[in-house]
Amino acid sequence: MKKITSILLFMICFISYGQNQNFEYSTAYELKKRLNFKQVNDRYEIQNDTIFYSFPGFLVNSNIDTTTISKTKYVILTFPNFKSINSTVQNGLTSTSTNLVRKSIAGTKDKILAIPYDDFMRVDRDTLYDTSWKKIRNYKITTGLLTIPFKLRPEQDDKNFTMTTDVTIGPYVGFTKRISKRNPYYLTLPATLGLSFININDNTTSNVQSEPNIGVVPGYTWSTGLILQLNKFDVGFVLGQDFASDVGDDWIYQGEIWYSFAIGYSFSKSEK
Repeated sequence: MKKITSILLFMICFISYGQNQNFEYSTAYELKKRLNFKQVNDRYEIQNDTIFYSFPGFLVNSNIDTTTISKTKYVILTFPNFKSINSTVQNGLTSTSTNLVRKSIAGTKDKILAIPYDDFMRVDRDTLYDTSWKKIRNYKITTGLLTIPFKLRPEQDDKNFTMTTDVTIGPYVGFTKRISKRNPYYLTLPATLGLSFININDNTTSNVQSEPNIGVVPGYTWSTGLILQLNKFDVGFVLGQDFASDVGDDWIYQGEIWYSFAIGYSFSKSEK
């Protein structure tokens, strides 16, 4: 029981430590409204009265710069690589693309554009994130809480393949990566150490007693797998091993690999 108590204390401390961890790198803003832009030079001086018009769906880099021109605060715009965000055709900054960009501004190749800061901040925009698998910065160690409501146990001795309702609840630590440029969808490879409530009876023990012995005993469980995080809901496939207290030596599933589907809520959701 000392081991079970230690795991319980570990869970309480670990869950208390769990917190939001913003590790994502935004790459672009997709502007949702038609806008008017002015041209500036390298010194951020307005060049002329030429106005460039954008259409809804136009992309600009998220690492915007600001400056004050004639007592008006402006946003200075740069542009992402359209091909890196699913653009299908690129000709300077004149391009037509798939679902991310409908049309860019014609005639803006090698030009720097500016727009009053207040006008830019009033525009609805979607933030697009970097989802490259090659960049180490896109991976983060995250924490969360995992619930395993049932377990699929392979054939053991004379017992056929079966499903048991031995619930496991525990914290996890894992590597997490965003898999959607727009939506808060993530993939996590977790490692979990949790507290389990294991159903024991004479059919699952090697030490058969004259009187039926049915009950629930505590135990500890390790598990790993893959978790798909969709908004605030997690689903995943996991596998692990259970270790029951007291009757562990007689339990036929002691230390045997099981499989399951997991559900849970992550304390480590990254914010947009």
